[in-house]
Amino acid sequence: MEYELDLNPIAERDRLVAEMDELTFRAIGIDPNSPGAWRWRADALWRQWRWDAALEAIAKSEKLDPSNDGPLNDRAGTMILRGQPAAALELIDQQLARDPQAKESLAWAALQRSRAYMALGRYDDAVPACETQVALDDWWLSHVYLLAAYVQKADTAKTVAEKAALLKLRPGFSIADFKAQRFSDDPAFWQQTEKHVLAGLRRAGIPEA
Repeated sequence: MEYELDLNPIAERDRLVAEMDELTFRAIGIDPNSPGAWRWRADALWRQWRWDAALEAIAKSEKLDPSNDGPLNDRAGTMILRGQPAAALELIDQQLARDPQAKESLAWAALQRSRAYMALGRYDDAVPACETQVALDDWWLSHVYLLAAYVQKADTAKTVAEKAALLKLRPGFSIADFKAQRFSDDPAFWQQTEKHVLAGLRRAGIPEA
């Protein structure tokens, strides 16, 4: 379910999130000592904008497996969605300090960095983070942020090429598709996203719907 939600921006979100909520609730009931089950539970919770409950689930996962750096990344992602990108960057630095060479850690850290830097309007930092993320994980959302970063840097040639890459991966992509993911209910997140990401997509010619 998470896989479909993340890879397909027009997935039937409400049904899939409800199924994820039910299954993860059952999972922690079956094995409350599973750190992985608590991470999945946190994933289901943040998709419902239940931020405090998601952070509690992340903390439980981290307590059960302190050596795993995944919960730090999960917490960073939650901070971004709550409109606190600077706090997210601090968590990402902690994550990478634990295991700076792990490919999965690098990919997720690059994604969170790119989102945080764009939210802060730090385009010079966002571009290399976005490029790293795309190289490690060719995902539609990564291309969205990279396209917006190139636009904000006024790099016309790379904007054209990146728009083509995004539309090849996700034909017919629109700003409505991005908004349909309903990433957050936090006004600060959407203010940052409108100013730094969606404004860039519009200037690149991505349609509203």
